[in-house]
Amino acid sequence: MRISTTLLTLVLALACTAVQAQAFRWVDKDGKVRYGDSPPPGVKATAMKMPGTAAPAPAPAAAPGPAAKDAKGAAKPPADPAQAFNERQAKAKEDAAKAEKDRVDADTRRKNCERSQGFMKSLEAGQRISTTNAQGERAFLDDAGRQAQIEETRAEIAKNCK
Repeated sequence: MRISTTLLTLVLALACTAVQAQAFRWVDKDGKVRYGDSPPPGVKATAMKMPGTAAPAPAPAAAPGPAAKDAKGAAKPPADPAQAFNERQAKAKEDAAKAEKDRVDADTRRKNCERSQGFMKSLEAGQRISTTNAQGERAFLDDAGRQAQIEETRAEIAKNCK
């Protein structure tokens, strides 16, 4: 009994997938809206989206008239798939390079911000700050030099710490 129930369930599952068909909507010569799985020839039918399916299949084309030929001639031919792929690849590389550059710039700004803030704390704490002059000698900042260094450090903080 168990095998027959399993077999029946399997057969029904397969039948359900085969039942999914395309439905079309059209207006007949009397002006009535009709629905069906295959429209009669010569009518303008629109494919309907069925629940649980992706996109509807295109409706079968009616006999092409002169307007359809003009529209086809005026339309652009589709782009070469290989060329479109290459363009997408190039754009993706550019986007990745830009993102990497932005990340590196942000990291550099963050490090510069941390250094500037640390140096500002040292300047404001009143510690003696020394620099090395052109001759390689150690020179300490006086009050005017300290004030100038504070102004430069504030400008760096404003630039890097956003």
